[in-house]
Amino acid sequence: MENSSIDLAKLNFFFKKDLKTSVLYLESYNFLYILYFEK
Repeated sequence: MENSSIDLAKLNFFFKKDLKTSVLYLESYNFLYILYFEK
C-alpha cells in the first residue's frame, strides 16, 4: 500500500484517542481493503 504512512498516522491518532475506535477503524479498513482488492 502506497499510503501506509498516512494511514499509520491516522491509526496512531486513534490509538492515542480511543482504543475501541481504533479497533473499529482497523476492522472497517480491513473490510474495505478486502472488498476492493480481493475481487
